[in-house]
This record gives sequence, C-alpha cells and structure tokens, in this order.
Amino acid sequence: MTPIRTALVLGASGDQGFPQVAKLVAAGVNVRAAARDAAKLQQRIDAALGASAAATGDVTGPAARAVAHRADYADPDSLGRALEGVDVVLANYPSSSIHDGDSLVAAAALVGELAARAGVRSIVF
Repeated sequence: MTPIRTALVLGASGDQGFPQVAKLVAAGVNVRAAARDAAKLQQRIDAALGASAAATGDVTGPAARAVAHRADYADPDSLGRALEGVDVVLANYPSSSIHDGDSLVAAAALVGELAARAGVRSIVF
C-alpha cells in the first residue's frame, strides 16, 4: 500500500474534521484543512499545534504539516485547488437534519468529480 503523503480534510473546522486534522498530523501526514474561512481555521490550527511554519520558519514541526485552505462547495474552483496533489480526502459534510439533503448530495457529487480529475486515490466519508 502506498503511504498517504497529503490528505485533504473537508469540514476541518467542524467537530469531526478538526480532530481528524490533529490525528493526521500526529501520524506524520501533510494536511490541507479545508473550510470557507481559511484564515480563521489557520489560527485555530496554530493555537492547537503551535505557531505555523510561516510564522516560525520551522518546516519540520507539526504545525508545518497542517495548512488551512479555502474551499467552498459553492465555488468549485476553490475545491479543485484544494484537491491538487492530494492522496486522500476525509469528507465531513454538514448534518442533513439541518441542511437541505439535495444540496449535500450535490456537494458530495462535486467533490467526487473533482477528486477523480485530480487523481485522488480515495475519499473517506
């Protein structure tokens, strides 16, 4: 099995996604943490994992392996950019109990289509 070098966590600012970011980083995986507000998410990552590599120049520490990326289901280009060079996607979607189910299915289909184009090996829901 080929090791995972880079993972994209969709919904990384959420209750399920954020712990996934931390676990992946602890396992030595480079993580793209996706959210609509990347700056706010990067602040949260830096607080949890230590100052970012950009701030400290440390390119070997845990924070160097987690970078927030802006990605929005309403902006396919932002998703496409986040998926470039990713081995695996951990997909955390909002609850269908409070969001329109058809929109969530459309978002998942879009992620699948863009991930296939980008050569992503697998998507974990």
